[in-house]
Amino acid sequence: MIHTSYFKKSYDVKGAINIALSHPDFFTGPSYPDLFPTWRLINQYKGGIITEQKYIEWYLKLLDQRNLDPLTVANQLDGCTLLCWEESGKFCHRHVVADWLRPCVDVEEIKQITLF
Repeated sequence: MIHTSYFKKSYDVKGAINIALSHPDFFTGPSYPDLFPTWRLINQYKGGIITEQKYIEWYLKLLDQRNLDPLTVANQLDGCTLLCWEESGKFCHRHVVADWLRPCVDVEEIKQITLF
């Protein structure tokens, strides 16, 4: 099982891994750069130059260009929580990653992480 969530409310979550190009100062966990989108892709989407569908298409092509295999990635990240910036319910690449991994592993979005 792999979980996904966002940095806000994720302080020191065991197994948390950054999959964003940047992270907040409080996050001290590891990163998985192979799943980072590019700044160009982010800026084109946020600037309204490309649609959500085009973003998905280009991001999946990027993963393919990086020779990533979803089964290998799923095995490496099993038990982890993948984090990026966007809150649950907002479009972001972690949802694309989740869909890409789902044929190989169960992936569940954590809406809010509670520490206590």
